[in-house]
This record gives sequence, C-alpha cells and structure tokens, in this order.
Amino acid sequence: MIKITSSLLALVLAFSVRAASVDSLYPNLTDPSVINHAPYDSLMHGDKYETRKGKSDGSYNYCSMPHPTTSQYKEPEPVANGTVKANLTALLYIQRHQKRTAYNLFPYGENEHYDCSDAEPFLYMGASNSSQPKPLPVYAATYVDRQNPLYATLTNSTCQFPQLTVGGFLDGVQHGKELYELYGEKYHVIPSEPSKETVWLRSSTAPLTQGSAGGVLRGLWPHYNKPLPLHQQIDSIDSHEPSCDYMDTLKSASMSTKSWKKHLKVTESLRKELAHMLFTNNSDWNSDFDHYNDNFQARLCNGYKLPCDQSGSGKCVTNEQARQVFVAGDWEYNYYWVDRENVTEAIQLTSGLYIKDMLKQLQEVESGKSSLKYMHHFMHDGDIGPLAGSLGIRSLRWPGMASNIAIELWKTDKHQTYVRALYSGHTLQSRHGNMDWMPFHKFVHIWSQYVPRDFVAQCAQS
Repeated sequence: MIKITSSLLALVLAFSVRAASVDSLYPNLTDPSVINHAPYDSLMHGDKYETRKGKSDGSYNYCSMPHPTTSQYKEPEPVANGTVKANLTALLYIQRHQKRTAYNLFPYGENEHYDCSDAEPFLYMGASNSSQPKPLPVYAATYVDRQNPLYATLTNSTCQFPQLTVGGFLDGVQHGKELYELYGEKYHVIPSEPSKETVWLRSSTAPLTQGSAGGVLRGLWPHYNKPLPLHQQIDSIDSHEPSCDYMDTLKSASMSTKSWKKHLKVTESLRKELAHMLFTNNSDWNSDFDHYNDNFQARLCNGYKLPCDQSGSGKCVTNEQARQVFVAGDWEYNYYWVDRENVTEAIQLTSGLYIKDMLKQLQEVESGKSSLKYMHHFMHDGDIGPLAGSLGIRSLRWPGMASNIAIELWKTDKHQTYVRALYSGHTLQSRHGNMDWMPFHKFVHIWSQYVPRDFVAQCAQS
C-alpha cells in the first residue's frame, strides 16, 4: 500500500491542476452537438469569461489567456531530464492584443453605458531629427453628443468600439513583467534594455495591437524611456492579413458541408431566441456566432452584464445561452482552422505570407546571419487561429485575449538547433509531431507547407 504523505498529496494535486489546465485548451470539438455535451460544459464553469483575479493556473481563460511564466514553465523534456545539454538562444513570440471593448454593437444600441473615461489613448507623431520640435502629447477623449440624431442607434459611451480598455493595458503590463521574469532574468533572451541588434517588434496597423504593445513593453522594461520602433507593413499589403478574393470562395465551400449544416441545425433554436430578444434578425448576426461571441465576451471581460431585451420585456441573455454561444464560437474556430477540408489552402491564403516572413526571420537567426534574440509580434485572434492550425494544433478553442504562440530556438552543445512551440504557455499538442523538441529543419519543412506557392495566382482563381 502506498502511504499518502503530505508531499505526495501535493504532487498529485499539482499534477491534476496541470492536466486540467492543458485539457481546458483541448476539448473535443469535432461534433457540432458539443454545445450539449456535459464534459465540455464542465470547462465553462467558474470565471473563465470574467476578468481573472490573481495568477493564472494555466487554464483557458478567454479574458486573459495563460502565457509562459516562471511558476508554470517546464523545460523541454530532453533538457529537463538531462539527456541533452542545450541553451535557449532565441524567442519568437506572437500574441493577440489584450482585452478590449466590442467590435459589434446591437443594431438598436446597447443597454450598457460603456465607460472608458479612465483611458487615455495617445495619438501623436514625432520627428526623428532631434532638432525638430517635439509634439504635444494628446489623447483621444471620446464623448457622445445627445443632440446627434444618430445617438439612439449607438450607446451612451466614452469608448470607441473597439478600443483597448485600461484593464487590458494593465493586463499587458503584467504580461510583460512575467515574460521578462522567465525569458529575461532566467534565460537571458530578452535583454535588460532593448536594442535594434537583439530585439525586433512588430504589430498590425490597428490601434488595439499598438496599445497592447505599449502595455506589454512597459512591463518588460519598466524604466526604459526612449522611443521604440514597432514595425508595421503598409496596411493595403500587410502580409499578416492580405487581401485575397478567393478566400470568399473557400469560406463559402466550408459553409456548405454536412458539418456546417449540422452546426446550423443544432444552434437554430439558440439563434432564434437571441434574434428575437436582441433584434439581430439579419445575416450579419446569424450567419455564424462571431458577433454574439464578440459582444458577450467584451461585456463579461470588462465587468458588464449580459445584454437584455431593449423592448422592456425584462428578458436577458441567460448564463446558459451565453455558454452555448461561446461553445458554438469555439466549434467554429476549430472548424475553420483545424477540421474543414480546405483548411491548408485557407491557411496559406490567410497567414501564409506572414508565416513566410517569420520563417525567414527564424532561419536568419538560426544560421547566424541575424543577431536577433527576441522577436515579439502583436496581432489578432484572426492571426493566432490560422497560425495554431498551421502548427497542427489538435483542437482549437477561440483564441482568447492575449492568447499567444511562443517559438523557442534551443542550441545543443553539439551545435544542433531544436524548436519548441508553446501555445498559451503549454507545449503545443500537434498533429505534426512532437512540438516539445523538434529538429529545426523538420520544423521549417512543416511550416513551409503553409506558405503559398504563388499567392497572386491562387487568389486569382475563380
């Protein structure tokens, strides 16, 4: 008989927490009927769609996704067990921005007053020449004029939709602090001060990602006060989200399959209930669950209640209806980027050019052509989804706020380079193989399959 000592019990409990943390990222999302499944339902309990209080336990939390931290981080197994001697030499880190207000407001306005009066989004440009005058720091102070005849169709608010909230900014600062504790103080791939030789930062052209970068970078370097370049590509040809007409054809094909039709049938009554209550009986709100997810998630993440019927009936969206909306949204994300038949081409035309950019950066670092050690990209859920799919993620829930992919380069004492890929702080469970310890050349081969052969020609297909 095994004697359960206090230390053994603590070990068992710790293992259970870690297993539960990982499991929450990888539920079975193959069958659209998952919204009625009890095992998945158990993952939706607790505060997973409300602002996280305290340290993350590593579980899925839409409002503040887990990320690598000193308390949760485990080295690659061959390094941890002493089979291989290796050092972490470089990090490519891609993350979604922190929490924000909603993109999608109800057609006849919102019953909540969104308050962003505590946020000061700064908007100004500077001149690189030190002899030029410096700009006066100005920030956007949003207000609503009740005399505006369009007022009734929006909401009484001091927010832009969307915009990073103060809570999102502060989450970003904490995110940066925890990244530095791990990758700076422990592994020394994030320097104590940024330099163009070792650090490269990129974002989309959206204020959301730029604002999020401001928070995370302040957390990384709390005492650094010089300006930093945050690289962006020209919006019209940005490789992270290129324009491609053929994507509409691929999406239409994916929404005509038996799986998608079953999804619509399973969720039909839910969509009718919500449309009747929220006056959202139009195609933008009912073709999929994107708008409902966005609106409900933004409310809960920022401390607001679920919406109510604005006709005065007193009916409000219930917790169970919200849960079903979130599960349906998870199923759709998994379907788009993991399960649909044309997923490889869809990823190629959505994120393939972006993957090509990152592969080049990694290859130059690995070969010694580049001295970069730390590359950090601030992007969107629409980037994290296809990137996770390209890495072969086994199951994909909606990538929550600040969800992240970390690609680590490890160099052995025999000068061999290995890749370790993490998703939201945990080794990515991949259909492509062992992402805990993969030879660099094999990783490059796998990821290269998602680079389009001829992007222009593929997008010109009719």
